[in-house]
Amino acid sequence: MRRMAKGEGKAGCVFYGLLVVVVAFLAFKVVPVQVSKMQLKDHMKELAMTSPRKNARWFEQRIKSRADDLFIPVEEKNIQVKKTSKRVVMDVRYTVVLDLVFMEYPLQQKIHLDREIFLF
Repeated sequence: MRRMAKGEGKAGCVFYGLLVVVVAFLAFKVVPVQVSKMQLKDHMKELAMTSPRKNARWFEQRIKSRADDLFIPVEEKNIQVKKTSKRVVMDVRYTVVLDLVFMEYPLQQKIHLDREIFLF
């Protein structure tokens, strides 16, 4: 009776061990998706800064090309670019299906970028 009072039970250790395994597995699945998303967003920022005289269709093609390079499942209809003389607004939406052990989970992703255009 006294032994259990000292906290020598092993159930807590097993529980926290399983929790760490589950969290590590989820991170292993989700982190690459988020990294790819941030790389695409960085590319979109770079396009907005370095190509102020290009039209909206040109931006859409470059975004689609970069998404394909990053293995992001973006369809052209889900890339929307609105360009005015002073701003460029880009929206990209896509769904990544995470293959978990017992199920597949659709992870919705959205990138929104609203940048001011500076002409040199």
